[in-house]
Amino acid sequence: MSAEEALSKLYRFIDTRNRDVLVVLAGKTTARLEEGVDAAARFTIQRLNLHVGVANDFRAIAHAFVASKDQVRLRRYDPGYKPDSDEILWLRLEDFQELLAVDELIASLNAAPLFDAADESIERLRYYVLIVGAGKTTAHFYRSFTPRKELSRSGLFALLQQRGTYNKITDKVLLFDQKIDCVAWDGYLFIDRLGSVQAMFGFYEALQRKAKRVAQQILAQIPISNSDEFKEACESDVRFAAKLASIASKSYLNHVSVADLERTIADFNLPVRLEGPSGRKAIVFDAGVKTRWLILKMLDDDYLGSTMTRERYEVNSKISIG
Repeated sequence: MSAEEALSKLYRFIDTRNRDVLVVLAGKTTARLEEGVDAAARFTIQRLNLHVGVANDFRAIAHAFVASKDQVRLRRYDPGYKPDSDEILWLRLEDFQELLAVDELIASLNAAPLFDAADESIERLRYYVLIVGAGKTTAHFYRSFTPRKELSRSGLFALLQQRGTYNKITDKVLLFDQKIDCVAWDGYLFIDRLGSVQAMFGFYEALQRKAKRVAQQILAQIPISNSDEFKEACESDVRFAAKLASIASKSYLNHVSVADLERTIADFNLPVRLEGPSGRKAIVFDAGVKTRWLILKMLDDDYLGSTMTRERYEVNSKISIG
């Protein structure tokens, strides 16, 4: 089933208004988020005991989210791609094993323990999941959730009127909004708020692990005179890590040479220096704010020319059409 077919199926599924609704809160444990660590060891999952009216409110949030995506364009997730406001990114859960493990854990919950509103439980909260449906057919709507969304930690306080007098609410109150970051459904994850999703599911950590490998591959292929500075930038900046992940997916990467980069530098008049004798030139990495991205942008083929106007452009995001 394609992503388009799965999303259409979700429209039909969510349009049934009397679907069961369950809300669970997920909190991180002290276990490190690394490959191979079991999802159950990394998260505590607890459910909220909902009043019928509140369950209806959450059901309406899920329905409104899906209904609002009726005219969206679907794009496959790419770490270097910046989606437009009318685009939804998708990925196959099976391609991201850590994410798949978390979603399968959510799906397997028959009776999660009730949420413990103790301070340490609130401190660990990272997101909540609105589960719509029952049995094996459920849609999981994820939304980021931080300790600041508990009223006493938000910097605000609430007053409740009773018999004409206002008094401060001292009970713990959890704050929810009308937004959804992504939805897991039928083997896919549909992403609406990319930054939140990357933070929730440890994408940044995974990107940084991959960045180290890709940086080594680039250095083995492209001579960079100050390679230590280049590696430091690649491994410490998550934006660099995302760019490197995008570069790693390019089929042409194994064939790029210094001569190719030199030609791009000349064609677009880029402020990139090369040093060394002819035939053994090396690129000089400049860590300055305006120049640190130039090597990665060249490797990601961000400098393009129009076949119609012969104009040259720098692009931020692009989709290959073959």
